[in-house]
Amino acid sequence: QSVYSSFAMRSTATALSLLSLAPALLASPTVKRCTGTISSLADIAAAIKCTTININAFTVPAGQTFQLDAPSGATVNMLGDVIFDVSAWAGPLFQLTGTGITFNGNGHTFNGQGEQYWDGLGSSGTTKPHPMMKIKSSGTFTNVVVKNSPQQCFSFGNSAALTVSKVTVDNSAGDAANSLSNGAAAGHNTDGFDVSVSNLIIEDSTVHNQDDCLAINKGSNIIFQRNTCTGGHGISVGSIDSDVTVSGVQILNNVVTNNDNGLRIKTKAAATG
Repeated sequence: QSVYSSFAMRSTATALSLLSLAPALLASPTVKRCTGTISSLADIAAAIKCTTININAFTVPAGQTFQLDAPSGATVNMLGDVIFDVSAWAGPLFQLTGTGITFNGNGHTFNGQGEQYWDGLGSSGTTKPHPMMKIKSSGTFTNVVVKNSPQQCFSFGNSAALTVSKVTVDNSAGDAANSLSNGAAAGHNTDGFDVSVSNLIIEDSTVHNQDDCLAINKGSNIIFQRNTCTGGHGISVGSIDSDVTVSGVQILNNVVTNNDNGLRIKTKAAATG
């Protein structure tokens, strides 16, 4: 009798344990080996249930973020250009998250229409969405063109290793003055790559802008190699704030032309430690 009772108690405990797990199992999102297609923001929720995501040409409505929370290991392909409609708001315009993501732009363009924001004042002027591209994924991000960012172009928040390659940042139109810039270059504070993370490689890319090509504010194990920087403020380590560490940085085989600086280290005047 005691053996039977003990067995019954163990069986009941096991059943209860399985029942307690049921809500968690039911709550887990289902990701299938399928291809999801995004032709508008309304398509994103269904597309991210697939391991392959294709982005067609479309226009993102003003004041909204194209946020793509890709499932782990997903492949994302651009099949057309994405244009962001214009609105004075904080941004970002595009945000990518996920672990082990393969993002291939196939030479297509994210167009921020910065020419409709630029006033020669950057962050001191009218409100402009920034950064244009917020990349918080790990994996690879390649073969993408980003045109006319309203202000800063790329920032990174990857928690694991990320390689960015064959990216073009084209803010060359910002070199010219416009009706709002009082004779100065209309583009301003159009940083190419702002880095505050670790384990990042940026390579074989091109930046034409009016501010830092690369600005490393903190982080470690950062490689910037075989890139071309034109028209801006060069390659910068900083501005570095108090008690912030930048280490393990390699700047290799880059071409810097028509910039205010080649390579510089910037610290904030009040910084300590």
